[in-house]
Amino acid sequence: MPLKAVATFHGNPTPKQPADKNFAAKVLVAHGRDDSMVSMDAIEGLKSELDAADVDYTIDVYDNAKHGFTNPHADERAAKNEVDLGYNEAAAKQSWENMLEFMKANLA
Repeated sequence: MPLKAVATFHGNPTPKQPADKNFAAKVLVAHGRDDSMVSMDAIEGLKSELDAADVDYTIDVYDNAKHGFTNPHADERAAKNEVDLGYNEAAAKQSWENMLEFMKANLA
């Protein structure tokens, strides 16, 4: 069965293998604008890669959201591990709703 849709939340878009014209799934990316681990330049690179492969994608960028913005334990883990993570309840809720709508639209 072919893959129809994929979603990623605060993921690292550095490809192990770049997308090509054989990649047919629709893609949803949820990214925090304040993510210091994955820069907006990296997201622009992902856009270029997906455009070159004619992939149908949506990239939602959430203001005031860091890496791990959907994880309610992100602030605790950030302090414990001295990394730049942060939970953002509004971005978490909106990105989840967007993902549900995206999947409903593409998996029906």
